[in-house]
Amino acid sequence: MRDRLADLGDADAVAVFHARPRTLRGWRSRFVTPLRVATDEALAAYRALGFGTADDGTPLGGDLVVDRHGRIAYLYRQRAAHGRPPIDELVAAAGSARDR
Repeated sequence: MRDRLADLGDADAVAVFHARPRTLRGWRSRFVTPLRVATDEALAAYRALGFGTADDGTPLGGDLVVDRHGRIAYLYRQRAAHGRPPIDELVAAAGSARDR
């Protein structure tokens, strides 16, 4: 996603991790810069969005697009540890949500 930020226009992209805030420093600099980063250490958002866990108990996240009114316009739930939606699909969903 960070390589396609220009395609998002004025949309904001945030990476949410289930790690402790101090652990995010390394992730922020190595993997997600210039995305904004947040933590959901208690997994409250994961649970609220219906994200599950892998067989080994690792939380499975997903991707979502929220429109300017706070409504979920797109939701993808991971079914495996490395499953992600196509980036073109996320960019299109962000553009569609922006137009609402």
